[in-house]
Amino acid sequence: MAALLFGVMFFTQGLTATGVIGTHGSLTVSECSVHKVSSTGRKGGGPPSTHTFDCAGTFRADDGKFVDDRAVIDDVEKRIPEGVVLPAQKDESTPGGGYLMRGSWSAIPKFLGAFTGLLIADVALFFLLTGVLWKTDGSWSAVGAAWRATKGTATRVVVVVLAAAALLGVFVAAPVLGVTLKG
Repeated sequence: MAALLFGVMFFTQGLTATGVIGTHGSLTVSECSVHKVSSTGRKGGGPPSTHTFDCAGTFRADDGKFVDDRAVIDDVEKRIPEGVVLPAQKDESTPGGGYLMRGSWSAIPKFLGAFTGLLIADVALFFLLTGVLWKTDGSWSAVGAAWRATKGTATRVVVVVLAAAALLGVFVAAPVLGVTLKG
């Protein structure tokens, strides 16, 4: 259930990043600070750490009806210099709102997250419907036996259809939605 809720949240953020929903506007950057550091390097060498940034500034709605001097866009790939104006969307789908950078490259990862959430929810549904985790020690052979036991049942149809939809979403729909939707 949680995976499905995360999927819905990511899908909504994808729609916001494409400009389909939310308030159109721009954010004038006043500062960017390191949000998180991911160290993928190995001891004694390897690639350097990567950073994402939180960029704060003033959001102005395109229609002029709304201004927020304390707007923040999270997880920006690179530090944006002060004074740069970014296309942004106010995300009205989450409590308290938030801001997302508008554009395809911001939307595609959100749509990927949505369809990945659907795939995880599908796997969880299979385990729930078959009860494989409660009936056995959860070994792979038990999972295989539970899968074979669903042959010819509605459970198999539902699980396969949802998995196909999720995989089609990850590999086809997410990129297409990110590139073609323009609000």
